[in-house]
Amino acid sequence: MRVRRSIVALGLSIALGTCALGTSVAAADPHVADPATLDAALAARAHTDAANRDAVLNVLDRRDVQDAAAAMGLDVATAEHAVRQMTGDDLAALAQSARAADADLAGGASTVTISLTTLLLVLILIVLIAK
Repeated sequence: MRVRRSIVALGLSIALGTCALGTSVAAADPHVADPATLDAALAARAHTDAANRDAVLNVLDRRDVQDAAAAMGLDVATAEHAVRQMTGDDLAALAQSARAADADLAGGASTVTISLTTLLLVLILIVLIAK
């Protein structure tokens, strides 16, 4: 009986010692990123998404783009709704195309046709994604 108690006591001592050691090691181990860094990264991502969303919506607000979309039977309101729901890499890629189209549309008549074609393809993709 005495041996059995000694073995149980030894087992408990080892288990408690291991738990205490694990706790002190875990407490000494720093996080990969502190909460302030995570908050800053999330805020930066939100700011980037907002800027990208604005770039796409600004192009969709252009009268010539709306006319071209209407001529093809595309609903700009549906595209705008889809853009408001997008985030991340998809939104960034779309914004890059929108910025290029906006620059081309502002550049003159020789590049408007190419830009509208690119933009209409993007609009079609947005409408398909929204469905």
